[in-house]
Amino acid sequence: MNSGKGYLMVLGGGICWATTGIFGTVLFREGIDPLLVASGRLSLALLVFFLLLFFKYRSNLQLNLTELPRLLFFGFVGVALFNVFYLQAINLLGVSVAVVLLYTAPAFVILFSRIYLKEMITPLKVVALLLTVAGVVLVAGVYDPGRWILDLRGIGLGLGAGLTFALVTVFSKVALRHHSDLTVTFYFIVIGAVFLALIRPPWLLLQEGLTPAAGLSLVALAFVSTFLAYLLYVGGIKYLEAGRASIVAAVEPLAAFSLAALFLGERLVTVQFVGFFCIIAAVLLLVTKR
Repeated sequence: MNSGKGYLMVLGGGICWATTGIFGTVLFREGIDPLLVASGRLSLALLVFFLLLFFKYRSNLQLNLTELPRLLFFGFVGVALFNVFYLQAINLLGVSVAVVLLYTAPAFVILFSRIYLKEMITPLKVVALLLTVAGVVLVAGVYDPGRWILDLRGIGLGLGAGLTFALVTVFSKVALRHHSDLTVTFYFIVIGAVFLALIRPPWLLLQEGLTPAAGLSLVALAFVSTFLAYLLYVGGIKYLEAGRASIVAAVEPLAAFSLAALFLGERLVTVQFVGFFCIIAAVLLLVTKR
């Protein structure tokens, strides 16, 4: 029963992350710097999270000071560095190639989970991983050599995004041994928001003269694509092996491209539907063969 809840929460987190493209596009079309958008989304998400905990779950704000350095390190690597690496990879390589490099994350998770969490590398996980990678490649369309931009720095950043996304999964599993999912997620977002605020202060958004549509998109980006996404994903990891959770989260590119087709008018071709089938098959394989 709990594993079923975990799968639903991780799927929900992936779908929430997938809305980033929709809301982010509205802001990018107004010429807002992606790093400033990332800083603003994390700061607003932090505000929402703090108000929730302060007024309803105040005990989850309490933290043993001896645990703070570890949580700060986890948040710095898994949230702050991830945002920096991923946004820069998108800037240098384009969305499609960056997404494929990001979803090297399940392979990293399976490896690290074997070393640090003693999770077994089973044939089922390997098959699901291969289906996921194939699905992401087909959905993103990078089977076409023309989509690849040979930028070694960008490729390094994209792989860095995959690595840091993997580490947030493993770090969350470790941190959840000692803290609630609310506490873990909150402190992850705290350090991510603080780090990005030092690079690109979020209050600079006030100088951008955001239109109502852009303002609403920023709020949605903070609440849905950040606050809910991290809360559901970290909460779901509590019930699942880290390796399984990372593969299930690969529903994100499937949902992202579907939303882009629905709301941004992007056309889907047959091979992308094949990719969708591969990702869905990987998730179903994990869910039905426990």
